[in-house]
Amino acid sequence: MLFLVGKGGYNLYETYNILTHNDRYQWEQVEGDIVEVVLNKRPDPDLSEEMAMVFPIKRCIVKYAYNHNGETYTNASIGLNSNKHYDSSFHNDLYVKLEDKKKVIVYYNPNNPAQSALVKYDVDLSNMEQGIVMLIFPLLFGYWMFVYKIYPDNYVLDKITVVA
Repeated sequence: MLFLVGKGGYNLYETYNILTHNDRYQWEQVEGDIVEVVLNKRPDPDLSEEMAMVFPIKRCIVKYAYNHNGETYTNASIGLNSNKHYDSSFHNDLYVKLEDKKKVIVYYNPNNPAQSALVKYDVDLSNMEQGIVMLIFPLLFGYWMFVYKIYPDNYVLDKITVVA
């Protein structure tokens, strides 16, 4: 139980840290120009040679430029969560969405305008969900044990009064 509470708390703390790191909630948005959108394909090293050519690993690279206080900044960061590994279908869909577009909304750090991303909050929701479940399960189990102790199986039976 302590492991579940600890791991659940850590998962929620990690999500909170992602949201508040670098004051991300204060990042501002600006319209940016898409400079280049490229879909790189490479063979998957985890598959056999034949399968790797059929199912390559795709990675979309989006280069964009934006202006802040008269200076132009260029970046290629999609999201803020560097620990999250996007799969090939995400990159393929991103490429399809942006390949013929000219403008995009860019979120940048007003304290460090060179720091930017296309997604303001890129939180791994599965990590947060696991944290919530890991915290709720011990609470429900504790509640069940508490209720069982106060109201044992024969609780209702003991409430019946027999008149001789």
